[in-house]
Amino acid sequence: MTLRIIVAGATGWTGSAVAKGVLDADDMTLVGAVARASAGQDIGTVLGRDAIGLAVCETLEEALREPCDIVIDYTKPHVVKGHTITALNKGVHVVIGTSGLTADDFTEIEKLALQTIVATEKSCRLLERSTPISRKSEGPLVASGPLLLRYPSI
Repeated sequence: MTLRIIVAGATGWTGSAVAKGVLDADDMTLVGAVARASAGQDIGTVLGRDAIGLAVCETLEEALREPCDIVIDYTKPHVVKGHTITALNKGVHVVIGTSGLTADDFTEIEKLALQTIVATEKSCRLLERSTPISRKSEGPLVASGPLLLRYPSI
């Protein structure tokens, strides 16, 4: 199975490395790239490669017009939560690589992820976090680094 990937922040420091990795992978296909400053340009040429026939989108909503399995977000703290909610509301899985979300943000995202994915796929494993998690006394979970929302269909 080839995973269809959208990278938000595809021209940034880390996002460009992720986009190149997706382009080079045998089991993934880059179906969307989001970067406001490069909107309309071919993502291949933006990344210093040959053109691949995929225009960079200005918004995630625009990129999500193309069916995809996963959105990988390496944008900015003030953008990532909105991107995550948008993708989850469309039933798309999300990898969050952007830092800056609060424990309350993660709680809200987790609740929406469980509601959305359970409703569309009937069953769901608990969130699998690919990052260190700590709990301060009885407070909320605090995560640092990428958060992977993983479900049975992936």
